[in-house]
Order: sequence, then structure tokens, then C-alpha cells
Amino acid sequence: MDKSIKVTVKLKTADMFCFLMHYTYSAVSGIIGVLFSIGAVILLINMWGELDIAYRFLLIVCALLFTVINPFMLWKRAKRQVLTSPALKEPITYVFADKGVTMSMGKEKAELAWTDFFKIKKVAGRYILYTSRIRSNIVPVSCFESKEDAAEVAAMIKEYYKKK
Repeated sequence: MDKSIKVTVKLKTADMFCFLMHYTYSAVSGIIGVLFSIGAVILLINMWGELDIAYRFLLIVCALLFTVINPFMLWKRAKRQVLTSPALKEPITYVFADKGVTMSMGKEKAELAWTDFFKIKKVAGRYILYTSRIRSNIVPVSCFESKEDAAEVAAMIKEYYKKK
């Protein structure tokens, strides 16, 4: 029998923020940015007494750039996107089944076989379903009715990757 699990998702700012942080900091540019900030901290600590105020200020800004300032800007972007994006106004209903995933929002409906997904990742309690390199859907595990449903979906995804 084909088991199906239905989940209704209304994305929150925290879900979008988690995705944006993962997307930003798992890329090479994000890793380099964090290394740049760490380098600025090391330089600041080692040369504190030798630097004048302007250089100290510049190094403090560089240290905070990718560790505090950029995450704050990503939070604001996530909040704005959740509040203003027409695609995120209505909840999306996902039905996970052995043969694939059906997504529906309002009158629109799309059915995707497991093989139609480019990649599926679980990041910080959220499934990210990539249909291409730049298109994805976020399904928070907290939206599942029970832990058993979430475990069942995890098993479906594992099964898909075994076949792939």
C-alpha cells in the first residue's frame, strides 16, 4: 500500500533565515568571508597596541562583517521575503508518498517523482527540496503532525537516494 504523509507549511522568518544562512555560508564565498573575519580578529588581537584608532575601527568592522552584520542583514532579508513574496503568502501543502511529492497552493498543483529532485538536504530541522540548482522548497520538520511522520519521510528520502 502506498503510504502518504500530508504536511501544510506556512514558512516563518526563522525558516527562511536558516535557509539563507545555509545557502550563504556553505558556498565558497561564505567560507572565505568567515575566514576573512577570523583573520581580522587575529590581526586585531596581535597588533592592538601598534594600530591607531582608524585601523582598529576598520579591523573591528571587518571582524563583524561576516559574523554579525551579514547574518543580521540575512535576517532582515528573510523577514522581508516572507512578508512580501506572493509565493509565500499562502501555505503550501506537501503530500509525500513512495512515488514522489505532490505540492499544492491554492488552485495550483504540481506532482514530482523522487527522480525529479535535483537534491534533498536536511539542514537544522528543515528539509530543503531542490528541483534545480536555484529552485527549492523548504519543509520544516516541526510542521509534521508527529515524529513518526517525519521519520517516515526521512525513510522515503533515504530510499530515493539508495535508488539514485
